[in-house]
Amino acid sequence: MLKVQLSKPDGSHGEWLQLPAEYDRIRRIFTALADEEHPALLITAAETDIAPMHQFLVGKYVEQRRGIRDMDFLTRRIEGFTEQEKAVFGAALEIEQPSTIMEMANLSCNLDKFAVYPKVQNEAELGEYLLNIQVVDEQLLPYVDRRKYGRDYALSHAGAFCESGYIVRTGEALKPVYTERNPPDPGYAPNSLFLLRLYSSHYADSHPNTYSLSLPATEEKMELARKNLGVNHLEECSIIDLTSQIRDLESHLPYDYSIDGLNDFARLLGSKVLDGAEETVERLCAVLTAEIPETIQEASEIAENLNQYTILPDDIRTPEEYAHHVLQEADIHINDEIYGFVDFEGFGKARMQRDGVVSTVHGMVLRKDYLLRQLPEELVSLKLFSPLYPQLYERNEWGDLMNEPTYMGTDELCDYQDEILAAIERECLDEEGNRGLAVYLDNELLKRKVFSMNPTVEKWDGRLWGVLEVQSYGALSDAEMKGVMEEWSGQESDGWGEGFEQREIKIEAGELCISFWSSDRDFFIKTEQELKHEQSQNMEMQMGGM
Repeated sequence: MLKVQLSKPDGSHGEWLQLPAEYDRIRRIFTALADEEHPALLITAAETDIAPMHQFLVGKYVEQRRGIRDMDFLTRRIEGFTEQEKAVFGAALEIEQPSTIMEMANLSCNLDKFAVYPKVQNEAELGEYLLNIQVVDEQLLPYVDRRKYGRDYALSHAGAFCESGYIVRTGEALKPVYTERNPPDPGYAPNSLFLLRLYSSHYADSHPNTYSLSLPATEEKMELARKNLGVNHLEECSIIDLTSQIRDLESHLPYDYSIDGLNDFARLLGSKVLDGAEETVERLCAVLTAEIPETIQEASEIAENLNQYTILPDDIRTPEEYAHHVLQEADIHINDEIYGFVDFEGFGKARMQRDGVVSTVHGMVLRKDYLLRQLPEELVSLKLFSPLYPQLYERNEWGDLMNEPTYMGTDELCDYQDEILAAIERECLDEEGNRGLAVYLDNELLKRKVFSMNPTVEKWDGRLWGVLEVQSYGALSDAEMKGVMEEWSGQESDGWGEGFEQREIKIEAGELCISFWSSDRDFFIKTEQELKHEQSQNMEMQMGGM
């Protein structure tokens, strides 16, 4: 919690500001108290649950943008601190004596540069603690002056006593984590693997931002997150964003995971799997792509057995190259007379199937103790339906386009299906090939399983619908289907759909703009079976009421 009183530079006319705050509230205070000559306001009082913090805030000048941003970050960061972290931060303030709010924010990101000697409350207890962690002859222990020893240590080290114990600098230099150009997320943790941005209605009532949680997290941190978010289980929250400090790791996760499950996965990776080597990360990503685990528990089992997998050399990428690799390993030489007639690609595919070798964007993968599962060769097709939102710009009597669009129903839109299909065809890019939008999938597991995603339109029940035709190697799980829908929704709103909407379709009456997405509540994405089954049920209910 952080609450500051902002006043004019002369200390008059103060107003209290509870952080984090909405932009309009901040703007109103600065409009009322600041002016061109004095754009910064003075902090004349502060309330916080970290005891020494107020003395480092009072007397500081705050600018509307940078200063408030620094305090907002500090507030949200402290909100995620455990009681011990608050104690360490309070002691760190006294040790480092920061002169600016930005320095305070950066210090809050460097708590790992401080050690805690628990339950040490005075110099004598400090001396006793130090003796216990050193090798000292037992005969000498009764004759060591604990208080003097502790005092000498305290005078020669940067430290401070607090309720949690004695806090001391480790000797490692503070890192410039919080900078003006590149401030970190408030949930930053130096050794984290994943960063979640979570939303709950309870948290949103008093915060303009989402709640950030780094993983792996202790149970104390998880409980603090539940408390701050106002939920009994973190699964009640919406995950707004998931990123990883390790390059692309988040794009190799299965769609089916809980926050607790992801935390267990992160803990496993941090303690048993990852060793700081880039090769290990590459191996993990390759193996996850090859196995395509459907749940985070399956991903954990795979990671725990990472040493059972082999990634073939980078020059073996195609079935033909694998065929030559097999022949070379078996010391088999092909007679020059028949060399040009051998189907090396076919032989390579057959051997990959027999040997359980899977091709991924990271290279070819095999497992020592069992054959990896191959994707089915047969493609499974499905369709996703969503409403279309047309706007017609008609021509006036002079042939000029009207400034405002005319409403057109999706039933009328059926008359222009051919023109719309032709416009969709023009959107296709050569690099997409017959895979369409599937080449842009962010998740590498889904990208390997989904062969194609192609937008189109289709008439049904007297209306024209936006449709995504999906082909996949085998049926998609419920979680994978949800992932495809999320990816398609993003393409409809900000990607492919945004570009398509901005390119007018010329028709006799004027120019037609078609949106595949809307922020209105009536927007949805449903499978063909869901949509047509619901419509069928509605018709039966209507007929039953006649």
